[in-house]
Amino acid sequence: MMNGWEKSDSAIVATKPANKASNLAAEWVEPRAGTKGNTGQPHTRRAQNRASVPQGLERVRQAARQRKKERFTALLHHVSADRLRESFYALKRNAAPGVDGRLARRVAQRARSEAARLAGAFRARLRNGHVRECHGDLHLGNIVLLDGVPTPFDCLEFEAALRWTDTISDLAFPVMDLLHHGRPALAYRLLNGYLEQSGDYGALAVLPFYLAMRALVRARVLLERACQQHAAGASMAPAQAEAGRLLALAWRCLNRRRGPMVLMHGLSGSGKSTAAAQMSEAGAMVRVRSDAVRKSLHRGVAPASGWYAASETARTYRRLLAVCRLGCRAGFPMIADATFLVRAERERFAAQALRLGVPFAIVTCEASPETLRARIAARARAGRDLSDADNGVLAWQMRVQEPLTEAERACVASPGSFMGRATPGCG
Repeated sequence: MMNGWEKSDSAIVATKPANKASNLAAEWVEPRAGTKGNTGQPHTRRAQNRASVPQGLERVRQAARQRKKERFTALLHHVSADRLRESFYALKRNAAPGVDGRLARRVAQRARSEAARLAGAFRARLRNGHVRECHGDLHLGNIVLLDGVPTPFDCLEFEAALRWTDTISDLAFPVMDLLHHGRPALAYRLLNGYLEQSGDYGALAVLPFYLAMRALVRARVLLERACQQHAAGASMAPAQAEAGRLLALAWRCLNRRRGPMVLMHGLSGSGKSTAAAQMSEAGAMVRVRSDAVRKSLHRGVAPASGWYAASETARTYRRLLAVCRLGCRAGFPMIADATFLVRAERERFAAQALRLGVPFAIVTCEASPETLRARIAARARAGRDLSDADNGVLAWQMRVQEPLTEAERACVASPGSFMGRATPGCG
């Protein structure tokens, strides 16, 4: 499911949206270098079918161009409002105490309106190679720990129409499952890890919809299975209660409020990334690291001017701002994990938060110069961190840093104020 790095700054706006409904989708669409399937995914027919994957994707694209009104995602093909109503209302009213019929109707209506609003996003993601051969049924029951490594199995190899889908739709299944089972910290660890590795932050625009669809698919399967078992005398109550919880989760995902924008602030080695990682899990937040963005802009190859040249830094902050803007609009609390030592950069993010009408906060991390140098040296020895900051970069940061203004100090919050807010739900 991993996507390649985006090609350039021009990829931020891949197409000019036709109307306001598609602004969110088109604002951040990242073209991908390749369109291959998941080479690491077990598949009994992978060897003979590998050569057909690009041709298969091209057929999907041709169909999309010819049938512009058709929706090309596995979930939208196989989950309709009528089929959802069949699942919920095939049950006798007095036998379904866990399913709220009024909420089911509201979810179905909201899902239809969101599908229409995001139509431009779905088409853009198809054009840019995000619809590809995936697992298709990646719920937690189809992931096993082998030697401590989560390993997917039992993909939908028998049905290509179910297997070809948006990569973020595939990821939405385990994320939804973790939220449903009351493990939001693990859900956001998985989500943040995927986003950082893939660079596919544009997926945030459609992720709430796919989370809701995955919850509805799970609810439908539970209810249909319960109907079959009920015919044999089994109680339907447990499945009905769980379906009700899934329905409530779908509703929360489809009705997300715009999330806050939080800036990390401090010198290299001050503990920003450690605090941000803790906040992202404990607070169910999306974290965007400047180090990851900086590397993604050049596919991991250092530019001639160096990673920390003024032009590269400005470009990195522009990309950070675009990601945070899109994430907040999609309803995700966003963490911009960078040094933010220059006042002008902090002011740009504060102004953006004001325009979006979302809360804005700054989390400051500090440490003594000796501690900063020691941490940077330890990090370099370990060789596992994305940051390339060394003592030379630290010395430069100390020279150019601009203190927080009085207005900015009023926005300072502790890391702990964002922890513990995560609840079983959509974040």
